[in-house]
Amino acid sequence: MRKVLAGSRYVSPVLAEQLARDLHEGSDQPLFETLSAREFEILVMIGSGKTVRQIAEELHLSAATVSTYRARVLEKMEMTTAAELMRYAFRNHLVD
Repeated sequence: MRKVLAGSRYVSPVLAEQLARDLHEGSDQPLFETLSAREFEILVMIGSGKTVRQIAEELHLSAATVSTYRARVLEKMEMTTAAELMRYAFRNHLVD
């Protein structure tokens, strides 16, 4: 409220994310390029058919942490299932 009262604009984190997505939609950049290095790694592993538990063991992370990364990847990739991620990874030659 202070920013608005001072004459500035306030952008909530949710709105900032939406603005970033809107900017991306106009670009030719593939969606996977918006992922962090770890998120991309998780995408590739899911794309190759690995489960959350397998990924957690391989990366020495908790299953909860991998699930969080998986949720972020799904959100950024605008998908809802691991099957969609697998199809995307295969079609974009991210996995063998």
